[in-house]
Amino acid sequence: MQRFLVRQLSFTRRCVALAAAIWLSGCALADQFGTRAVTYNIESETARDQNIILNVIRAAYRKPMQFTDVGTASGTATATGTVGSSLLIGPHQSASASSLSPGFTFAGGPTFTMSTLDTKEFYAGILSPIDKSLINYYASIRIPGQVLYTMLVSEIDVDGPAGNVLNHATTQDEWNSFQQVLNALLDAGLTTELRDPEYYGPELSARSLSDPAKLAALAKEKIDLVPDKSAKSVWHAVKDDPKPSFCFDPKTAPKTVDLGKQIIRIPDSALCGQHESTKKSGVRPETLTSKTLLPGVTVKIRSIEGVIYFLG
Repeated sequence: MQRFLVRQLSFTRRCVALAAAIWLSGCALADQFGTRAVTYNIESETARDQNIILNVIRAAYRKPMQFTDVGTASGTATATGTVGSSLLIGPHQSASASSLSPGFTFAGGPTFTMSTLDTKEFYAGILSPIDKSLINYYASIRIPGQVLYTMLVSEIDVDGPAGNVLNHATTQDEWNSFQQVLNALLDAGLTTELRDPEYYGPELSARSLSDPAKLAALAKEKIDLVPDKSAKSVWHAVKDDPKPSFCFDPKTAPKTVDLGKQIIRIPDSALCGQHESTKKSGVRPETLTSKTLLPGVTVKIRSIEGVIYFLG
């Protein structure tokens, strides 16, 4: 009997050791959240992509668009391990009286919240024309101009026989006319650049800048002072806020560009790097945000909603 109890005690100890091993492995598995975190990231990306595609399809059928976003995603994981054993004590012990009953459970899954994007700020953002800073960024990373401007430009307005060239893709003739004008501009080297802001107000002398209060006021408005390149002791007030503008690559730009029904001259001021950045007329830098491509040639930029309707 004593020998039997010793064997049972040894068996129980082994069971406890096995249970501890299962419990520790379960904890290790539950703590490995790196892969699941990446999975949630990919799922969030998929949700955004499908949300955009769904609204493009809605736009194709002129149905109201609806935008949602995954606010937060929380992952949960639990792991449990159990080992049970049975032992009979008495005069009729059996060889099968001792048994081991291991068990292991792992559970996990995300909880997330969805928010409807219907605020005033959101709709103001998607209804406003796309900022040219974004166009300049996409152009700088070599997004093909044919794709970029076809998607973002709704029409090109030309003063003269060429008139307004629409890009609504409602008819084949309209599409061909826009692509003809766009290709001519791209072949002439159409691109974008960040142009330096123009000077504010009149020239400033070193004596006029000796007042610390004036310097503090300029700094508060984020206005810098730069020396004149041609005159000594003369300074200009410049706001360090470069604006993106359309321009033509001087390496490829011809003297004129043929828009089909009209030939437009490309002046030196329209070439990249050749703009006049030292005007002293007091014109504010905001004038550089004009959507002018060439004298008499302007473009209209779509909003984000307009891009979605165009793709639909």
